[in-house]
Amino acid sequence: MPTGRRSTTGNQSETDHAGPKARRKIEANAEAPQQQLGVERALPLQEKINLNRLGEASVRRITDGLSQATHVADFIAFQNSMSPSFGRSLVRRFKSDYYAALANGLETDAIFDYLVQTAFDNAGPRNTPSVRAAALSVVAYLFEICEIFERE
Repeated sequence: MPTGRRSTTGNQSETDHAGPKARRKIEANAEAPQQQLGVERALPLQEKINLNRLGEASVRRITDGLSQATHVADFIAFQNSMSPSFGRSLVRRFKSDYYAALANGLETDAIFDYLVQTAFDNAGPRNTPSVRAAALSVVAYLFEICEIFERE
């Protein structure tokens, strides 16, 4: 049964999965969102990327999405102030979609793309770059704070 993960063979290091440019960008920005958001990650971002064997394209998308992490956190906090179950419901929905995609045998990069597309599809009727960017930012934020994808 597919696990949604790629196997590593030979002497290839897990940190080699994402390309060197993407790794440097993640490493350079790894602490900023955590400090800004006051979120303590279950594990460092690069370790989570390695654990989930995400490719360079997904790493770039996560990095791009995390540029708006503060806005996502503020939006979720605002929605929670009006509807205290908003954040939990959001996480529950994304976890459900993640595990459904995993059960269907999707690889982790395909799961990431699927979650972003699902977020976009549920964002409303407007197809704009801003809505697409917001969908990516929400998925990247939930990935970073270890609410979706594997963390152990």
